[in-house]
Order: sequence, then structure tokens, then C-alpha cells
Amino acid sequence: MESFLTAMTWLALREVLTKIRTGPSNRLSPVIAILNGMTELRAIQNCGANFNVCKPVSSGTIKAQLNQALDAMQREHRRYFRYTVSLPLFVGAEKDDLTAARLINVSAEGLAVRLSRSLKLEGTASLRFDLPSIEPYRMEAKGEVAWEDAEGQIGIKLSHMSEEARRRYGE
Repeated sequence: MESFLTAMTWLALREVLTKIRTGPSNRLSPVIAILNGMTELRAIQNCGANFNVCKPVSSGTIKAQLNQALDAMQREHRRYFRYTVSLPLFVGAEKDDLTAARLINVSAEGLAVRLSRSLKLEGTASLRFDLPSIEPYRMEAKGEVAWEDAEGQIGIKLSHMSEEARRRYGE
């Protein structure tokens, strides 16, 4: 969910916000709450609304809040957006015992890998692959196995890499 807008009582809004903030995919989605007054403001902030506007609403106030929310939505979108790739990669439980695999997509926080043979990975995985560029960069990182499927694909959330590797990966 990238955005959500509705008119409701603050009690109903509190229930909706609680559900949004406890869901795995939407817990970081930006939420703007338009409130009847300052008394509701503190209660809604405690429930997880990122941006709050009290009535009466001016065009300047709502425009500023919407611009801030747009920035937050774009950050959230980048977190989930996946770039499809097809690159050789080496992955394994130990840095010195890596198995050939294929990198199939990347996001800001992780990547998906197609294993070339049956390999059971749990917990922390070591990774090594070259970032394509005019001057390729050898990425060495560690990540946590987040999911696996029956076709031999795994998802890895990146957790440990050098500052230089993180900078280049983000480019």
C-alpha cells in the first residue's frame, strides 16, 4: 500500500492504523491523518500516523504534508522495488565454501538468488558477485535468508557489507 485516505472517527482510524502498523508489508507506509482538533492529535500520533493535519485545513498546510508524504512514499517504494538481473553469484553458509548460483533480482535491502543445485541455506549466508560497471566491483556481503521456494530460489536480506560495498550497491 502506498497511500490510504478516508474520513472516519478517530476511534475507527486508530483501529485501521493499528492494523496497518502490525502488517509486514505496510508497517512503514506513510499515513496522513486529518483531525478535528488537538485533543485527537496525541492519540493518533501514538497509533502511528506519520503526518497530522488539524481542521480547519489550509491549502498550504495540506500541500506541505502531502509533499512530505510523497517523499516517504518514494523511499518506501524504493525499499520494495526489484530490478531484474541475471548475474553469476556465489553463495554459501561459509565464506570459503561458496556454491555457484544466479542473481535474479535486487532491491534496496536484498536480493533473490536461483540456486544451481540443491543447497539448504538457513540463517546467515555469505555472498560474492561482481557489480556490472565500466569498472566492475567485487561485492562481498552477508545476509539473512528471508525465504525460499520449491524451485530453488531464495531471498536474502542484506545485513553486513563494507561502507564502500554499500555505497556501490546503492548506486
